[in-house]
Amino acid sequence: RELTPEVGLQYLLDMNFSSIEDSDYVLSASLGGLSKGASCLEMTSAYATLENEGVFRQPTCVTLITDSAGNVIAKPEAEEKQVYQSSAAHEMTNILEGVLTRGTAHGNAIPGMPCAGKTGTTNDNLDGWFVGYTGYYTTGVWVGFDSPRSAKALSGASYPLAIWNTYMTKLHQGLTSKALND
Repeated sequence: RELTPEVGLQYLLDMNFSSIEDSDYVLSASLGGLSKGASCLEMTSAYATLENEGVFRQPTCVTLITDSAGNVIAKPEAEEKQVYQSSAAHEMTNILEGVLTRGTAHGNAIPGMPCAGKTGTTNDNLDGWFVGYTGYYTTGVWVGFDSPRSAKALSGASYPLAIWNTYMTKLHQGLTSKALND
């Protein structure tokens, strides 16, 4: 309440969330109560901002194109913007590590790899989310129906977390442990 929805939602706008509506400027927005929600890409890039010392990077699929001789053909410039103070990003990462060590995602940390993340479930179990990150990668998983309908067993700690854990565990095989916010 003291922060105000205007200040809180400005963080999302600074990270290019595209569906913020005038009707979203209410206190429930602080709990994720957005009229049109957020895309998986928006959610994932927001969590990546926390791991990146509070610096938002515009997501892109292409980071580098080279020819067969290794000459750089294209290297898109990534838009970067300091959204959070580094100390705030560290503190939030510390809190989100707790989700995997003692919270709703307890027991689903990646073996031998520091990680942080958050479960999320909408009213009536319409959507389940898990977004998490390591010092290497950030991955967001959404499970739901294109035409929203309830799924009794769906929560952020069910299918989305299991998918995230399986994918990230395999993705990190062979990588050395890397501290978060490094």
